[in-house]
Amino acid sequence: MTTVNLIPDHSLPGVGAPAEQPKPARSRTPVFAVLGLLVLGGGGLGSLYVVGRQPRREQRASLYAETAEAIASRPRVQISVPFRKDKPADLTLPGEIRAFQDTNVFARTDGYVKRYLVDIGDKVEAGALLAEIDTPELDQELKQAQALLAQSKANRQLAESRLELAALTLRRSQQLNSRGAETRQVLDEYTAEFKVAEATLLTAAADIEAKAASANRLAELQKFQKVLAPFRGVITERNVDTGALISSGSSQPLYRIAQTDKLKVYVNVPQANSIGIKAGQHAEVLVREQPNRKFVGNVTRTSGAIETRSRTLLTEVVLPNEKGELYAGMYVKVRFDEAGGRPLLIPATTLVINTLGTRVAVVGPDDSLHYQEVQLGRDYGQDVEILQGLSGTERLIQNPTENLVEGVKVEPTEPTLKTASLAGTTSAVSAARH
Repeated sequence: MTTVNLIPDHSLPGVGAPAEQPKPARSRTPVFAVLGLLVLGGGGLGSLYVVGRQPRREQRASLYAETAEAIASRPRVQISVPFRKDKPADLTLPGEIRAFQDTNVFARTDGYVKRYLVDIGDKVEAGALLAEIDTPELDQELKQAQALLAQSKANRQLAESRLELAALTLRRSQQLNSRGAETRQVLDEYTAEFKVAEATLLTAAADIEAKAASANRLAELQKFQKVLAPFRGVITERNVDTGALISSGSSQPLYRIAQTDKLKVYVNVPQANSIGIKAGQHAEVLVREQPNRKFVGNVTRTSGAIETRSRTLLTEVVLPNEKGELYAGMYVKVRFDEAGGRPLLIPATTLVINTLGTRVAVVGPDDSLHYQEVQLGRDYGQDVEILQGLSGTERLIQNPTENLVEGVKVEPTEPTLKTASLAGTTSAVSAARH
């Protein structure tokens, strides 16, 4: 079976190509929809961008404004700096006047006050009679001891006589025994009697010494019937009256006497200044009750050791007082020339003293405030000494107020140098800033 190809051959003449069928037109609606969505999305994103950026701009502008305002509103503070004086300062310390000698006078015997001859305020010489004590019992004891001593002396004489007799008898017995006229037994008896006589004499001599010592002791006690001044001075206390019973074991003194023609002044010198105190150094004593008078003394000695509780050196100044213008027990101030060294000082107006302690307001290199605790030394009035807490290069705020809290930024002013000795302090302050 033959297959006929029904496909026309367009290459043959007369046979034309069939006409093309028109394609159906595509719809453009989805494209516009997409474009619309894109436009709408872009507008929304733009709106969101604009809406989100605007607050940030406002926040940044507000922050800049607050920063500028904060910088402009920093509290202005007056600055001071620590300083040292040109030369070593005079060291002035509190002191206490004491008598050169001061002692209690006690009774050394029992009895009754027969009379007293001096009272408080009386000036006496060494060995002066202060009072007399009547001692009837002691007087009788002394008489008895003297009688016993006399008896012992008599017993010694008797012992000496017996010893002489025993020695004579022994010699005779030895002669007789050598000729055979007396037995050995008799000789031994005489020898023993002689030795007993010797021992009796020794006993009598020892008894005399004992009785003499007892009598001498009572005689010495009897001398204490007279109460004498131990040294030249003034009577500062009297505790006796005529007829009062006196006991040698009593803790209450009869008198108190003090030597005040020269006085001792005791001063506790801080450890930091102790190296400037030397024996023989002049010291000026100032008395508040006599502001126009200056009393000059000399350092005689120091304790030679720092007292561990107060960290001070006990110093003794001897002060002449022939006219009696000063009294023992007075509170005074003692000034040592150029013994204070060159302490680190700050104005007293920079101190902040409250329940947190003693502090100063320090301005740091970035102009921020920090409260530094310090340890104070001597008070010079407008200035105070700093022992610990500062190096000397800090910038300190004068008269710090309550609104100046820790860490706050401040606007410091240039410090005013107090003395010419502060040369170089400005550079130190500049270094502290940087």
